[in-house]
Amino acid sequence: MPTDTKKRTFEGTTPTHARHPRQTLRSFSTVSRKSELRKNAIQATSLKNVKFDPVPFLANAGAGIHVLQFKPKQTFFSQGSPADCVFYLQSGRAKLTVVSESGKEATITFLGPGDFIGEESIATVLSLRIATATAISGCTALRIESEAMLRIMHHEHSFSDFFLAFLLSRCIRI
Repeated sequence: MPTDTKKRTFEGTTPTHARHPRQTLRSFSTVSRKSELRKNAIQATSLKNVKFDPVPFLANAGAGIHVLQFKPKQTFFSQGSPADCVFYLQSGRAKLTVVSESGKEATITFLGPGDFIGEESIATVLSLRIATATAISGCTALRIESEAMLRIMHHEHSFSDFFLAFLLSRCIRI
C-alpha cells in the first residue's frame, strides 16, 4: 500500500483532470454553454434570413380560411368573446385594447400588415378573447379557423417557424 495520500492511476501518476476536478468541470461547462449559445445564435440568424410569404400559402391552404374587409372602427373580435380563429392582417392598421373591471380602456399595441391577431385561439379549445381588436383604417385580413391554423402548423414547418418568430417578436415588443 502506498504511503502517499494522492490518488494514483495504474501507471503511478496523478491524472491532470483529477488534480482540480471543480475547475475542470467549471471550464468544461463554460465551454459547453458558450458553444451552445453560439449554435443558438447561428440558428436564430438563419431564421431571420428565412423569407416566407404566408399570404400565397394561406390563400391555397384550403377550408377554414377566408379573406375579409374591415372598415375603420369595425371590430375583428371583442374581449370575452369565444376565441375560434386567428386573423392575419394583409393591409391596414388595427389596435388591441383591453377594458379593466372599472371600465378603463387601455391600448396594448398597434398592428400593421404582416401581424397576426387573436393567436390565443390556438392555445386551448374553448378559450375566450383577452382583448378587443379594432380596425384603425380600412383593413384586409385573412380569417383562419383555429383547426385550420393548427393543421397548417403541423404540416408546414416553414410556416410554423414563421409564426413562432412572429410570436417571439411580439413578446419582445409588448
